Amino acid sequence: MMNPIALRHSYRSLPLILPALLLAVTAVGLELGIFLRTGHFVYPLDDPYIHLAMARHFAESGIFGVSLAGFSASSSSPLWTLLVAFNFWIFGNHEIIPFLLNLLAAVPLAWRLTRHAARHWQSEWTAAAATSFFLFALPLPALISLGMEHTLHILLVLLLVSRIGHPVPESTRFSTYFHLFFLGFAATLTRYETGFVTVPLLVILALRRDWTAAATLAAACALPVVMIGGINAGLGWHFFPNSVLMKSVLGSSGWEQVDQIAKRFYGQLLGTPHLLLPFAFSLGAGLYTLRGDPDFSSPETIRNFVFPVALMLHCSLALIGWFYRYEAYLLALGWMALVPFIPTPAGWYREIWTTAAPRFNRFVIHAALVGMLLLGLTPFWDHLQSIRRIVPGAENIYHQQYQMGLFLRACYNGATVAANDIGAINYLADIECLDLMGLGSREPGWANAQGRWGAAFIESWCRQRNARIAVIYESWFRRNLPESWIKIGEWTVNQQETVADTTVAFFALSPDEAPRLRAHLEEFSSQLPPGIQVRFIDSSPQ
Repeated sequence: MMNPIALRHSYRSLPLILPALLLAVTAVGLELGIFLRTGHFVYPLDDPYIHLAMARHFAESGIFGVSLAGFSASSSSPLWTLLVAFNFWIFGNHEIIPFLLNLLAAVPLAWRLTRHAARHWQSEWTAAAATSFFLFALPLPALISLGMEHTLHILLVLLLVSRIGHPVPESTRFSTYFHLFFLGFAATLTRYETGFVTVPLLVILALRRDWTAAATLAAACALPVVMIGGINAGLGWHFFPNSVLMKSVLGSSGWEQVDQIAKRFYGQLLGTPHLLLPFAFSLGAGLYTLRGDPDFSSPETIRNFVFPVALMLHCSLALIGWFYRYEAYLLALGWMALVPFIPTPAGWYREIWTTAAPRFNRFVIHAALVGMLLLGLTPFWDHLQSIRRIVPGAENIYHQQYQMGLFLRACYNGATVAANDIGAINYLADIECLDLMGLGSREPGWANAQGRWGAAFIESWCRQRNARIAVIYESWFRRNLPESWIKIGEWTVNQQETVADTTVAFFALSPDEAPRLRAHLEEFSSQLPPGIQVRFIDSSPQ
């Protein structure tokens, strides 16, 4: 029989692990739902397959590139790609590995967030319930199912900020600085947005006059950027990864860059309630704590300075959206910053709710309080809804990009193929991919910078590289497709959940290739799952 003390300790520990268990069960349930719908472990976006393709090529042939064309600066998360590649090398090429890595990062993350709330709230069960809601509103189950680096990045960033928030005893200075260096280096190597958190942390360390810690953190965050940038530039690519250039203001210059910064700041921060609300509350909390802690010695003051500053930098220079994955680390920082202050308004809320008043007045008070609560939670409703999109989104990707990859593997393995959505096709097939949008190939980026990108450039480039076919979203190119290309057929999915376009077109790039492509498409069409409409340009839908 269990010792009563041990039983009581187990009961007290249960709320701390409950959100992590609930999160894990939900994520596994989503993955099982995907498997039942598709028969495979499929991700709901094409982006995770870019990491998978690079990891597979690196593990199998030492090529750190999205295709067999060679090295490509396509990943803004080298650490995540290397982690997946290492696991491929150890365990083999299994699509579920990124999901499992996310699960391994999510469990300690959920436990840390729950423990943080329990420290500041009287009831551990209340802390567990509130943290569970926050984890789903983040939405962490969706981030786990995406199979990308965002869960790991959130965990590393929170650990980094917590390290600055605690004083360093003289006896452990070396180990603490080593820990600080490791966290800064790993977080930046996971996502470049770590720099937005590093800036306010460096300001705090400078105000403290802790120059050793400031130098350690600055070196830790600069080293991966310089190291990866040097490799990229040395191999003929831009200093920053193509994904960073395409999704940040670094891709523009001059007044256009200034204009983008202003538009992003006002549109992404002031125009999105799910960021504006915690930003405003954190500013108020920060000003309150700063009055009694001008030296930034308390974790509360530090968090309520780091979060709004990092949020402003991110919204001005980077992007938000797409399952809320880009801003998830900021929302987690906001939760950590605001948790210590929630009991005070909660107490006011409870006091007003229980105030003695005539029946009608009590009804009005209760209705007003419920309305205020719902109004504050409304911006996060779409976050919860995004979890519902995971399974149909994965099925959507399976019907389009996944089938494109299977088709190329069956009919064009080893060939040169032009494309614009490059993740799944390069993971599933061994092709030399010419990315017309420039994420996996450097030539379109250079051509665009020089004003040469268009139909003439695309035709010349594909001819020089002996490309045989193109598999593209025709709507993305409008008048920029070469007239010599011969459109053979289309696949159209019956819904648009996470694919960028419902229709993908197949082009032969020479007259000799046209009959072969037609024959391949006709043969492969019998293998397509239900829900895909096949059309050839000279026939009715099949």
